[in-house]
Amino acid sequence: MKGIVVKWFAQHYPDLYNQMKVCNHDHSNGGQNPFHLENDVLSHTMMVLDLAKNDINHIFAAVLHDLGKLYTRYEKDNGRVSFRDHENASMFKSIDILNHAKTEFDIDVLMILKMVAWHGTLWNKTPVPEKLKMIDACYGNQPEFLKELIEFVQADAYGREFCEQIQESEVAFLDSQFDHLNVYIPFNTKEFRPKRKLDAVFLVGVSGSGKSTYLEQNPVDDCQVISVDNHLSARKMNYDSIDYDRHIKKAYDSSMKDLLDAVNARQNIVVDMTNLSKQTRSNKLVKIPTTQYNHKAVIFLKGEKVTFDNLKKRDHKQLSPEIIARQIVQFELPNYDEFDEIEYVFSN
Repeated sequence: MKGIVVKWFAQHYPDLYNQMKVCNHDHSNGGQNPFHLENDVLSHTMMVLDLAKNDINHIFAAVLHDLGKLYTRYEKDNGRVSFRDHENASMFKSIDILNHAKTEFDIDVLMILKMVAWHGTLWNKTPVPEKLKMIDACYGNQPEFLKELIEFVQADAYGREFCEQIQESEVAFLDSQFDHLNVYIPFNTKEFRPKRKLDAVFLVGVSGSGKSTYLEQNPVDDCQVISVDNHLSARKMNYDSIDYDRHIKKAYDSSMKDLLDAVNARQNIVVDMTNLSKQTRSNKLVKIPTTQYNHKAVIFLKGEKVTFDNLKKRDHKQLSPEIIARQIVQFELPNYDEFDEIEYVFSN
């Protein structure tokens, strides 16, 4: 099955397949990356695939998990190469491919996207107590998925070639990490937490993914909608206006005042913004007390085709492909350490 999936991907997406061959981990000053002597992204992908579970979802996750490196490769001033936030880009770029693949393969698209999005979260050098706390918060209510994720992340961690100087220490580090992870039973931190009376709903998705349309079709009772766009519209500001940058901060500040006013008035809240990064969500979530509000994310997993088709239909809000490309890299898939409930919205 692994060979079948690779062949399918190479046949249907030859440009991406060939770009993976030439996208390398080497530093621009000619030095090899000591953590990726196999050099190119495709070679690493095949090494991960060799170690991956012989399960269709794990196979697709292995093939697609580093796709974002094609879009995030960055050469720093010191000559070293970075692929910062490549997991975000990999997840988003995989949506259209998986929607295509599900017409031919029996796959769980959401499971694959979650494995791709979170494949870099478990074996970093965060102190163990802090890491276990994160695992409890994120996966305590989804322990079966955690098992799948650990198995996939383990294949990614070992599926590369280290330089001789760090081989022994890195393998020892990985061994210690996965010895703990494979036996750890996460605690569901939300199991006994009562549902609060009020709801704060965050719409999460790139521009053009259908957030405002969803809100129109799924209204929330006694709800205050927090939206930067509403304030820009009130000022009659077009997104291509030369005054846009000057007004966007004022509009954001006004929307944050709306948020605080809604909390003080004990209203249900819908935050209708892109809310793409964990940091931007946190900046708003801290203003909404967990003692009063149930925090929910509605995540729009619609690929580039749907996104750009929707944007073409807009008369008042035209965004360049460059802006959408930046949003894709910022799209950090939310987890249960941020929200009590999560709903996923896919394209038809």
